[in-house]
Amino acid sequence: MFHDSHDHPAYTITFARALAESSNVGMIRAGELVPARTMYGYLTAFGLGNRTGIGLPESRGLLPPADQWNASQRYTVLFGQGLAVTALQAALTFEEDPNSRYYLGLCQFMAGDLEGARATLGRVMDEPLLFRQGQAVGAYIMGQVAEGEGDADAARAWYARMAEAAPKVIPALEEEARRHKQTPYGETMKEQVRAMQRIIARRPLEGSG
Repeated sequence: MFHDSHDHPAYTITFARALAESSNVGMIRAGELVPARTMYGYLTAFGLGNRTGIGLPESRGLLPPADQWNASQRYTVLFGQGLAVTALQAALTFEEDPNSRYYLGLCQFMAGDLEGARATLGRVMDEPLLFRQGQAVGAYIMGQVAEGEGDADAARAWYARMAEAAPKVIPALEEEARRHKQTPYGETMKEQVRAMQRIIARRPLEGSG
């Protein structure tokens, strides 16, 4: 027997009100209209039940395929009690903004997943809400990936974008590296700042050639 978290008389509510009141019964009644396999597809499309791809040890969470759901789980997944997610999955599900995606791309790059970083950052680099650090470091990463693939023209274009945002970003990155000194993250950040500075320094020479 499923019920809401609070007692109330029988009433009719809209789906919007069911969401607003976090009504378990309301979500069940709406979810009954969606086949289990379709619901599973929606959940996995939001990243639930899958690793995020940051390149670090992590759990997939708990979301078995729809054909393995028992009689109660068919309904409990509809209000969040028939599955389990990691903190990172939850953050990326409910914080689908360019800056969150930038940090995912940064983690992928630092973990050596260049293809994943390119795919993630490629979705946000032209977003007007991407903050300045994301614009500079994201362009640097995209340039590194392009350069590694031998695409010199694309690399130069990305490095030009990086150079536009870098003057106001590099001091903040240097401070971040100092705050995390003697940690793998801090050392990696320091190396990235140095690489960005070397690229910026050589650009006039490349342009004159």
